[in-house]
Amino acid sequence: MAEKFYIIEGKVELIFDDQSVIAKAADTIAVPPNTWYAASFEKGGEMLTIFKNGKFYRYLQKIIKDV
Repeated sequence: MAEKFYIIEGKVELIFDDQSVIAKAADTIAVPPNTWYAASFEKGGEMLTIFKNGKFYRYLQKIIKDV
């Protein structure tokens, strides 16, 4: 599932498989499919996540089943 992050406010550290990126307000970051990542806002902030295929509910259903 391809994802994009649009940083609305603050700074976020996006950590990918073997690298990290610092993004600030108005930056857009694209995450390739099947890439592990984490996000960290040290001082708070907001980020919008966009899912390309629009089937985020399937992802949520899998997470709920695994809990």
